[in-house]
Amino acid sequence: MQGTFGVAFAILSFRQAEINPAAYRRLFMSDSDANTNPRFRWLMVASIVVGLTAASYMTFESLSFLQNGDTGHRLCSFSTRINCDASVTSPYAFVQGMPGVPIAWVAFLFFVSIAGLLSVARWLPKCAFVASATLAVLCVMAASVSAWMFMILIFKLKTICLPCMSIQIASYCLCAISILSLRGFLRSVRWSSVVVLFMGVQAFYGGGLAALLNFETNHLEPKPVDVAREVNRYLVEPAKLDPSLLPSALGKSTGDKIQILCFIDFQCPECRKTASLLPGWLGNLKDKCRIIHRQFPLDAAVNPYKPNGMHTQAGLAAKAAISFHRLGISEPLEQRMFKNQRSLSLQTIFNLAAAANVNTNSLFQMMESAETRDALAHDIELAHASGVSATPTLFIDGRQVTLYYEPEVLRGIVTAELARQEPQRSLGKLDN
Repeated sequence: MQGTFGVAFAILSFRQAEINPAAYRRLFMSDSDANTNPRFRWLMVASIVVGLTAASYMTFESLSFLQNGDTGHRLCSFSTRINCDASVTSPYAFVQGMPGVPIAWVAFLFFVSIAGLLSVARWLPKCAFVASATLAVLCVMAASVSAWMFMILIFKLKTICLPCMSIQIASYCLCAISILSLRGFLRSVRWSSVVVLFMGVQAFYGGGLAALLNFETNHLEPKPVDVAREVNRYLVEPAKLDPSLLPSALGKSTGDKIQILCFIDFQCPECRKTASLLPGWLGNLKDKCRIIHRQFPLDAAVNPYKPNGMHTQAGLAAKAAISFHRLGISEPLEQRMFKNQRSLSLQTIFNLAAAANVNTNSLFQMMESAETRDALAHDIELAHASGVSATPTLFIDGRQVTLYYEPEVLRGIVTAELARQEPQRSLGKLDN
């Protein structure tokens, strides 16, 4: 509705202006302030260069995060306050509804478009009107979006991202220059039409910002979870995984420990997050649980159920993890592999093994042995038979835990399992 009002206000303002069409044309022709004033022209070029540089860097970091899952150690992170890691890894870094498209890429295209329009307005006088008009509209739109992103940075993420703010400042400068180039036009029209046009622009972009904020509230803000309902749903859900198919019956709770079985991929960002945060999510129940990692690499070279898998080093890491487990040193080296998600080459794995005093030649032979390949194939087949299609996927006693990342839900399920295992513990005490 606000967008409709904006269009109506704009039409009304141009009807009120009552000036010769030549005045409109004179505004955007090559003799306007923005095209003839060297300071304006070079300030626009400088803003475009700064914006392109910052947008290129943030696009690279966002795509690297999507590909490799790296969550820190960027060049633009200097402290907890001046830190762009939170910006790159947040949902706000990507176009809503298009999680694989970084907002920085959109900003990059914006600055490229502005550079093209500026060149057209400068060197093709016959096209100056259309080019300059389009440039002005794009700059105002970019400034509006930049204001929204600035509020997200400061009030939502509570951080200062220097490349992001460079993009925003460059957008503000381009918007200001576009407005300054309108000085001759503003002197030739009625002030009432300017006020009405301003109201129309505010209504139009206000509607757009309201839509964005509404989308953010509905899709990005955490929703309250009914813990009791989720726990009950878990308890009545039939088992998808048969723990007896695992070596040594791993995954079957015995009464002393609740076994949490997790299928992982060492290049998966969520797997890294879950591996580091899962003990904290369990809270004071972590001593009553045993976390078991099984392999489901999203690597087409080893996983026939993921022919389009993009984690090309995950299969190698999975074989290394199985070998580490056979050597009895899996837990510390798994954590180190997660920390090196960006590069899990054979050399990286050898370096990690050497730091743990593991003979790399013996490790390589074990990784390439038939036993390791069979163990990896067994994990993949078991995961597929249990309905696993993504990582991480958690099971407790064969039942999948979907909201494992909700600490209250996870603790509620573990508590329910402990209560269900209580008769077994009591029976064991009587037998003794």
